[in-house]
Amino acid sequence: MGAQVSPLGAVPESHRRFRCWLEAVILALGVPAAIWCVSNLIKLSIPAALHGSPEQRYMLWIAGGAIVEWLFVIGVAWALRVRGLSFKDYGIWRVGTWPAWAVALLFAGLSISSNLRFFPRMHIPISYAFFPPGFHLAAALIMGVTAG
Repeated sequence: MGAQVSPLGAVPESHRRFRCWLEAVILALGVPAAIWCVSNLIKLSIPAALHGSPEQRYMLWIAGGAIVEWLFVIGVAWALRVRGLSFKDYGIWRVGTWPAWAVALLFAGLSISSNLRFFPRMHIPISYAFFPPGFHLAAALIMGVTAG
């Protein structure tokens, strides 16, 4: 008697379980390692990452994570395509629904408004929360998009 074949395909259950664990380990260890590698590559190749203004150093510091995260999304799309699947098969078929955006913006507004109380203590004008100067808006967008 041969190995039992799962009803979902011609791959034995033990191989599917091993592949699942392997992919989980790659995600758990590979993504942080990739962020570290890309961040160090940026530090070595761009002098402003070490000797620039605080704004430049911060933007280049978060760039490593943003680059790796978008490469990860592209890699997942490629892996799904190799398997004959797409994001739509997992229920991700558009940017979102209007109620989902409304809830997300509500929680973002609550988070921002709860943090406004700290601005006067730090001698920061409250208008900076809504119209940030300089690099702050770009940094917030990069971090918000990659975190979301």
